[in-house]
Amino acid sequence: MPKLDTKELRKACEAVAQNTMWVTPRPRGMEDIITTSEIKAVIDAYCESAKKEAWLLSEAQEDPNLVLSAIDYLATFHAIPPMRDDHRWFSEALHTLIVLARPSITGADPSDHPFLDEILQGLAEAKRNRPKQKKKK
Repeated sequence: MPKLDTKELRKACEAVAQNTMWVTPRPRGMEDIITTSEIKAVIDAYCESAKKEAWLLSEAQEDPNLVLSAIDYLATFHAIPPMRDDHRWFSEALHTLIVLARPSITGADPSDHPFLDEILQGLAEAKRNRPKQKKKK
């Protein structure tokens, strides 16, 4: 069973924080100023949430590094500024993505839920519309 790559996890969480903790070029008020310790606290909170999801995956005999891909997805498509230090969105969104990717970690069988068909339709559409990727060497 693979072990969670904690260095990559930290980098992934930093990428999310980079998107959510931006500072305006000219602060207009105290809320526009972000300290290094605030940024570190947010990254630490993201990492803790991700470690919980990684643990759930490990317990279900799944690769805990799936969290890295899910975090990258969040950083790319959902980490919008200025979310600042509210990390609840991260924990909830990450858990949702992990459960969608590996529903067996819940212990329930969601295969008969009608929303699953909607998700499958959306994924099929996304795959049809994505540009062809060059093969990696």
